Amino acid sequence: MPQSAQNPLLARLPSQCLVNPDAKTRAFTDWWLRMHRGRRPLVAERLRFVEWAEVGETTQRFVWEVCQWPKGDSFEWMFVCWLLDEVGLWWKVFPSKRSALEYLRQAPEVVMARKSSGHGDEVEKQAS
Repeated sequence: MPQSAQNPLLARLPSQCLVNPDAKTRAFTDWWLRMHRGRRPLVAERLRFVEWAEVGETTQRFVWEVCQWPKGDSFEWMFVCWLLDEVGLWWKVFPSKRSALEYLRQAPEVVMARKSSGHGDEVEKQAS
């Protein structure tokens, strides 16, 4: 029986993360599952697998997610960009589910331009 059939949370992940995963994809999946379980888990609304490269750079893989991120007694709507080929993530807070989903639907060139925009999105990267 496939792993995704055994675990409904795992079934939410894009199929590119589940079919013949490499070590980096397995590490991401383990990390993602930890963040979506436990006492104050993230609550996934929508996920999208993205491959993107800056001009002249190697293509990188990402999972984009719109989720409810716990904050105090409530939550914030977040867009999270999970890095598959590096260890890390970055996120952007939105005032509503609708605005976060609109951001998720944009082309990679638009969303990934935030890397060089210099504005204050939150970024966390861990050393590999």
